[in-house]
Amino acid sequence: MAIASSLRALFLPLRQHLLENNPAIHVEPIFGASSTLARQLSFGAPIDVFISADAEIVDDLIRRGFLAQDSELEFAHGDLVLIGGPNWLIRDSAISALKSQQLERLAIPSESVPLGRYARAWLDSHQLLDELSGKIVVTEHARATLASVDAGFVDLAIVYRSDSRLARTATVVAQIDSREHPPIRYVAARSINDANCPAIDEALAAWTEPLLQGELASAGFRLAEQASEVK
Repeated sequence: MAIASSLRALFLPLRQHLLENNPAIHVEPIFGASSTLARQLSFGAPIDVFISADAEIVDDLIRRGFLAQDSELEFAHGDLVLIGGPNWLIRDSAISALKSQQLERLAIPSESVPLGRYARAWLDSHQLLDELSGKIVVTEHARATLASVDAGFVDLAIVYRSDSRLARTATVVAQIDSREHPPIRYVAARSINDANCPAIDEALAAWTEPLLQGELASAGFRLAEQASEVK
């Protein structure tokens, strides 16, 4: 099972659910940026279930024949926040923090990574992407972005709200309006291989089961049926 790095903490509850309901199912996780996992799948990696932080990546894999169209399952939505190190003092708003003279380094992943695409779209909506280009430190994926602030390598970072809860030293500077960037949709789908495998179907469906949905909500995600209610 290929799992977006921002969902790493959900693997243990997933495995617990599967063990309780079907001990014969063995899940071997691969964590990484959704874009990296998609490349691995397209190069022939033995991935049965694909869990992405970007619905567009899943749609592309379906169009290219790597994922089964009838298996696509949207199970959660995410939000962005701006986080800063323990010494960061400007907390009026995300915009004022990013325009501050105090800012020297801002961490976000490349545009090929879902978090990087969302963060850059938001910065661009406020005409800040070009202005901050010389201060952007490009990270590998969502968790690496969080780690860069915790380690003191950068002043600020744009991360998923769910990841900000795992920070050791960093704190949330400001929430980012979800209407100002593309919607963050977490989607699961199975590969075109073993289309009639009940174990794979069960591992896929587990993301909508009450245990996993409760863990997602506790971790700071919005459940898919609640996303449309957010204004």
